[in-house]
Amino acid sequence: MTEDVFSSLGTDQGILKQLHARAEFTVCAMELMKVEVVTDDEIALRSTATYQSTANDRGFIRILQAVDNLGAALQLPEGKTTQRFVSGEIALEVWEIGDQPEGSATVIGLQSLARGDDDDLVHDQIETQFADEEINYSNTLAGIYLPQETLKSYTSEESNSSVRLVLNVYKDTRLFSQAASASTGQTVRGLNRQLNSRVIAAQLLVDGKQVKDLRGRKVVTVFEPTRLIQPDEEEKYKTSCEFWDYSANSGFGDWNPEGCEHGKTVQGRIICQCDHLTNFAVLLSFYDQTQLQHKKALGYITLVGLILSIVGIALSMLSFLCIKKLRKIRPQQVMFQLSIALLLSWIVFLAGIDRTSDHGSCIATAAILHYLILASFLWMLMEGIVQCLLLVKVKTSYFSHFWWKTALLSW
Repeated sequence: MTEDVFSSLGTDQGILKQLHARAEFTVCAMELMKVEVVTDDEIALRSTATYQSTANDRGFIRILQAVDNLGAALQLPEGKTTQRFVSGEIALEVWEIGDQPEGSATVIGLQSLARGDDDDLVHDQIETQFADEEINYSNTLAGIYLPQETLKSYTSEESNSSVRLVLNVYKDTRLFSQAASASTGQTVRGLNRQLNSRVIAAQLLVDGKQVKDLRGRKVVTVFEPTRLIQPDEEEKYKTSCEFWDYSANSGFGDWNPEGCEHGKTVQGRIICQCDHLTNFAVLLSFYDQTQLQHKKALGYITLVGLILSIVGIALSMLSFLCIKKLRKIRPQQVMFQLSIALLLSWIVFLAGIDRTSDHGSCIATAAILHYLILASFLWMLMEGIVQCLLLVKVKTSYFSHFWWKTALLSW
């Protein structure tokens, strides 16, 4: 692929227009081969004026969109309900799931497997996942699995619609990085983020229109991380599941975590769940050494400050309990309750702030912390009311069952 091809990307005779205009399978397959060459050669041309021209013209994002549109444009050979095309860097599989024979297993996804020493994508490394098969995590480099119930709902007997499932795997992810960096000159939303897996995608088309509604269910993706994070590096690195958002980064595209969540890790594979269909991958966020040092310093300052506060408020509470005269004064009684709420909130914060790995512990810590902080504010309100009664309404400052009324409202 030469610079002339790059120059043609923005013209009517360019590869992008051909990709969008041609629908026959053989032609699209040839164009997919050309896209593969583009992804290899555009890296070599990164520093040239041609690269900058392509970036400014959103050439990278247009190539990605063209590849996404291939599955919808393909015309399957007569009598066939599926077709697969593998081209070294990209694998594409199309299923007309509405035309499958009755009683056949439902296609729910695609897997890119680690087989042999071949680094390129080959047919033997791509495996279709059916609903009646168990997912094999140990060999999976990237996999995507749609909810069977959603697919069945679109292919039910009452529906006469044409339903097509398009599945893509990208071995080389540099094109996504270039598209994201086109407007900033950085790699994937700044120097602190990088792709850490292959990219895998799925589209569900009903009567040629892309379906975004998964009817309350989630698509599952599985990835083998390119770089394994060691236990002593977990503080520096953060893994996130994200999708490719074409509208982000001023139209140049970028990765977006919205609607995706990072689940458990099985046999070294990261499990993600998302509530929509598009291109998915795992990203690695990392802090530079200066940021990490600042984070640690702030953590130590917070820890020392909270410990000193706990000691101080504990001494105040001890003096209240030891001095009988203080226990009879209403403002001091309210202050004691406020001290209890603050003391408990600080202890819960120290004990639970780092327990984010377990979902249940995280929710419990957040709920208790919110309750104690709310109780602290309410006791502050009670303290203000008491001061108002003492200083403004001196003669009518007494009211019955003071303790029970304030405790009921504040606790």
